[in-house]
Amino acid sequence: APGRPRHPPLPPAGAPALREGEVRAPALLLGLLGRCYRATIGYWSYEFCPMSHVRQFRAEGPREGSRFSLGVYDAGRDTVRLDNPIRFQVAPPGAAVAGQQYVNGTGGRSATVHVYCLRGGRGSEVFHVQEHKLLQYHVIFATPYVCDLNCLPVAKGPWGR
Repeated sequence: APGRPRHPPLPPAGAPALREGEVRAPALLLGLLGRCYRATIGYWSYEFCPMSHVRQFRAEGPREGSRFSLGVYDAGRDTVRLDNPIRFQVAPPGAAVAGQQYVNGTGGRSATVHVYCLRGGRGSEVFHVQEHKLLQYHVIFATPYVCDLNCLPVAKGPWGR
């Protein structure tokens, strides 16, 4: 549709399934490099740029008011997993299949990005953000790029919020 960003192509159909530890999270999300995804959740807006940074800001019309870095990407702490014991009330069905750490944000803020499979023809999106401890955030990011890793059955979107 005009005005909507084009999403990078999906991984090829029939690509072999990967086992835990066989690939690093950046390899999965490489097609998203240089792109940023935004979501407004309550009072705050959030921006996630894979392999770059996460930030929080207050949208005030076309301008940004208060803003805070939630961290910059720490490649040494990537995870790829086929199951995630952490479950969130607001998340796509299934399990997170990749995780990324963002550190050294404003005032000691940090973020863990949990990457979920998103099926159903939708592009990638920031699904939810939660400050689970003071200055520590969970970012739920959903994308079709990791769907081949997820061995669990996944319902097709869209999901209500």
